[in-house]
Amino acid sequence: MQYDYIIVGGGSAGSVMAHRLSARSSNKVLLCEAGQDTPHGQVPPEILDSYPGTAYFDPRFHWTELKVHTEVISHNRPEEDRPPLRKYEQARVLGGGSSINGQLANRGAPTDYDEWEARGAAGWNWNAVLPYFKKVERDMDFDGPWHGKDGRIPVRRIFPDLWNGHAKAVAKAFKEAGFEYLQDQNAEFKDGYFPITISNLYDRRVSAAIGYLDPGTRLRDNLTVSALTQVKGLLFEGTRCVGVNALVDGKETEFRGGEVIVSSGAIHSPAHLLRAGVGPAGHLRDLGIEVVTHVPGVGQRLMDHPSISVSSFIKPESRLGDMTRRHILLALRYSSGDRRRAVGRHVCRWRQQIGLACGRRADRLIARRGLQDIFGDRPGQARLERLAGRAGRRVQLAVRPARPRTADGRVSPARRDAAECGDGGRDERSVPGELYRTRPQNRCR
Repeated sequence: MQYDYIIVGGGSAGSVMAHRLSARSSNKVLLCEAGQDTPHGQVPPEILDSYPGTAYFDPRFHWTELKVHTEVISHNRPEEDRPPLRKYEQARVLGGGSSINGQLANRGAPTDYDEWEARGAAGWNWNAVLPYFKKVERDMDFDGPWHGKDGRIPVRRIFPDLWNGHAKAVAKAFKEAGFEYLQDQNAEFKDGYFPITISNLYDRRVSAAIGYLDPGTRLRDNLTVSALTQVKGLLFEGTRCVGVNALVDGKETEFRGGEVIVSSGAIHSPAHLLRAGVGPAGHLRDLGIEVVTHVPGVGQRLMDHPSISVSSFIKPESRLGDMTRRHILLALRYSSGDRRRAVGRHVCRWRQQIGLACGRRADRLIARRGLQDIFGDRPGQARLERLAGRAGRRVQLAVRPARPRTADGRVSPARRDAAECGDGGRDERSVPGELYRTRPQNRCR
């Protein structure tokens, strides 16, 4: 079969590409998705659920055999046993990560995009990308120069008057710690706490597949959405990609196209390219893969965001009510204290299970049959430890809403340990907290 465009992967990017390219009736477009389809009226309730954990932990929507090393491998002692593999949750369903992840509509800081262009990514400064942020969204709360009103992904916020007792207590702690309340996280790029922006309408998820592959788009004669279609390899003639080999419901099929767009995510896109011979030549030869073209960056410097979650018993009156199933209502943006970095580089989301997220680099992605190994390097581990230590001094986990004080304003001795920093000094911007060990039957699953 011959197409003008073949899109490999129907995730967040692939869904948008299918919608945009098929808008021109002369384009014949094929969208290949390894997972199940999610057409209107048949979206699984777990995906529609406003609480994202329902879909995120459902193996029906995962690459269940994808496992990785997440612990540091010592390059100085190669004789040591490798750490165990663990499952790496990657979406295998139309809409990709937007169908199972947290429904968070976060924008990066403008200084980040300006830094990208300064490092050589022409056309990726803040003023260049802002129109596309606006084009994607239909903001249900705000208008003006920062927001879009006509996009296919509705975004909204749950404001403080609807927060549960736990969220209000955390907000009070942030305020007493000196942080400013920000009404709109995507228009005020400075330190402070705010209601998170979510891609969610009427307390239901709106994935990229729901927003862009709607019934009207699916009626286009020039668009074919082929679910349960796992692309096994890219077809090359010389250095030109001319098609794909795929399993369609278990049957081998070849598709040819004028242009092949690989949009399979941060794990599978480089894996497709590496297996096809596009990547670092030395690495490919080591694995016995014929080199089509030497591209050193393929499979390098994967970024992910490990998180730390803490569970605690919450009094019934402070829990989520019937208004929403959203478990994350507010977040805090804070700075590391490193003057070389811009303000607002870190975001901590506060929920019924409190979390702190920070970045970590993986060394490289290895191309093997059906398996990608992620190696962490020692500098990356050291950097993670430094970040964790710094975050522990700057922002401490908050379970109790504020530091109890005596009548003269001093911190209560009974809670002084929770108010002090790791170096023994007091940090007036810290938020106290207590951690609890929970019984197995009470833990998150």
